[in-house]
Amino acid sequence: MAMFVWKPWRLHNFCRVCGVLCYSARTTSAAAATCATTGTTTSSSSAASDSLYGRVSRAGHPRTSMIQILEQWLQEGRSVKQDELRCLITRLRSFRRFKHALQVSEWMCSIRSMNFSRRDFAVHLDLTAKVHGIDRAEEYFETIPCYMRAPQSYGALLNCYAYSKSVEKAEAIMQKFKEFGLDRRPYPYNAMLKLYFRLERYDEMDNIMRQMEERGILFDNLTYSIRLNAFVVTGDVKGMESFVAKMEVDPSYTLNWRDYVLVANGYVQAGVFDKAIVTLNRAERLAIGVSKKIAYHNLLTMYARAKSADDVYRLWDAYKGLFDVHNKGYTCMVSSLIILGDLEGAEMIAYENLSRSKDVEFFATNLLLRAYFEQGEVEKAEALVNRAISYGKEPRAFTWHILATGYCKHSQMGAATKAMKKALMSDDPGGQKLDKSTLTACLDYLRVKGDSKELEEFRGLLDDSGCNSETSSIDHCDMEDIVSDVDEHILDV
Repeated sequence: MAMFVWKPWRLHNFCRVCGVLCYSARTTSAAAATCATTGTTTSSSSAASDSLYGRVSRAGHPRTSMIQILEQWLQEGRSVKQDELRCLITRLRSFRRFKHALQVSEWMCSIRSMNFSRRDFAVHLDLTAKVHGIDRAEEYFETIPCYMRAPQSYGALLNCYAYSKSVEKAEAIMQKFKEFGLDRRPYPYNAMLKLYFRLERYDEMDNIMRQMEERGILFDNLTYSIRLNAFVVTGDVKGMESFVAKMEVDPSYTLNWRDYVLVANGYVQAGVFDKAIVTLNRAERLAIGVSKKIAYHNLLTMYARAKSADDVYRLWDAYKGLFDVHNKGYTCMVSSLIILGDLEGAEMIAYENLSRSKDVEFFATNLLLRAYFEQGEVEKAEALVNRAISYGKEPRAFTWHILATGYCKHSQMGAATKAMKKALMSDDPGGQKLDKSTLTACLDYLRVKGDSKELEEFRGLLDDSGCNSETSSIDHCDMEDIVSDVDEHILDV
């Protein structure tokens, strides 16, 4: 997956919604294909039927045990294949349900007829690090049979060290790769590039790339994107342009639309909008095949960030002519119009989303809600949610949380507390991380109000929900979190 750290969408968790500039989109597509072959389709029709994927997907509460679901499935006389479990793990990881993914992995490990592959061990190690921390991951690594460690588990551990910025440990693992002759492919070097990138040690990044050249190891898309992104975040436009020129003459590499969108972002960061638009036009021409829809999602938002409203509307018209418009498309367009400051246009698209889509996710609605609250348009925010309910669309915890936070910012604490209660009562994955400041404000409001019964009811909902008030706000998602996932190059060797 490609490395990307810029954060233009503080409005919501947009990096996952639109597959923004990361090759995790490829991972998701692969997972979907695997699900299709194992009968674990991700379509809503199959979820409606009593499939294993449907049960797992609906059981988003953090306290729900995946092991109980799997055991119940078997007790009903049904069977489950190992590839189906692998698919479930991949999907759960893609939705950041790491604890549940680890439970499925542990259950799979406990079944004697299912043998763990090198990839299974690597994924389990990565999930252990995410759920229990690096120390537990190291302990688990020691339990992996030596002949099953290389290269995947070493790669997973290296990636964990890179994410945790453990330089000495990462460098020690990298030395293992060299000693075992496992450094003939780019992925361990890419892990080190990610580490030095996170530490802002850009000279070390250049040293890593020189080592690759000396050893005859070809740069891949991740190698190029990590280094290119370093130029972007440092605002080094000249360095970026020079690096792109080098990429363009590399006979082993062909630039794609993702590369040019990343370059365009560099220009946008530097305020060079004319070059950004030219580069985006180039990216648009390269958007072909199965990734074209994903490309258009990215391009819509990038044209908005380049302040080109004409291109946003032009591309939206082209998009509607090429594809059926669903939640992601509407979300990208609403986000783009909000970035342009065109709330009237964003409102039209969001209402169209609510009225036309059968299986509406509230991503576009949530974006507009936040924009309304930022502009002080509380009544419009309420009207938007009421309209959704009138269409038979039931808001989930994520939406109620946005309402609670918005009301709180505008000192409407009674309404904020009611909305927070609805968020706590909702049994879905998006509602289990609450903004500490909003939650604290609601608790303080109830204490001052002096209604001990209502306060205890609120605390009971908090306990029952399994929420953690210490977690960061649900709308903060850095690409740094996404690139911590085990590199698919590592897992598929």
